[in-house]
Amino acid sequence: MMENRKMTQKRLWKEKEFRLEDGILHLKEMGLLSGYELELRYEDIIGEKRTKRQPNYFLFGAASVLFWLSITNFIGYSAGLITAIVPPILGVLMSALLFYIVYRNAQEVLFLDTLDNGTIGFFRDGGNKKQADEFVAELLERQKVFLVEKYWDCVDCYDQKMNNLDWLKNRNIVNIDEFKYLKEEMFHEGEAEILPIGFHNRKCS
Repeated sequence: MMENRKMTQKRLWKEKEFRLEDGILHLKEMGLLSGYELELRYEDIIGEKRTKRQPNYFLFGAASVLFWLSITNFIGYSAGLITAIVPPILGVLMSALLFYIVYRNAQEVLFLDTLDNGTIGFFRDGGNKKQADEFVAELLERQKVFLVEKYWDCVDCYDQKMNNLDWLKNRNIVNIDEFKYLKEEMFHEGEAEILPIGFHNRKCS
């Protein structure tokens, strides 16, 4: 059994905690006012990686409007049309803060697809980039080792083994070279415990 692995990521008020256990990815996400926890079996993770930025256009629009209103007030103050200087100063400061929040939240996110059109998002900006890449690489490697052992090593029936191997290849858990190697190994296997391809069976020992 592999050792548990844990990773914590933070971005502004958001915090994500990922933990790898034997065949399970645990995810806990906490925000300013809410949070949730999730458990995903390795079978539920498709493993297709993609990166994306997620700008908040509504917040960007609000910051832009506030900024230009403040600039207009500055012009009005310079022309003597407005007597109070504090509101436009506060407006510029608040718009700058909103722009910063938009910028931080729009930083790159690495997504892994899951079953039922779900996704798992890993922060991938600044100091999070190397950490996220290493964690996802280890997750996918553990997924491969676990699923090959569970649905190939632990199966003796030829037809069932072949079906499972096709599934592993179609899900890109094993590549074509690994598929060919495992297929060759099928002719040299001894007896083992038989497991059907339903994904709710215990791992063989």
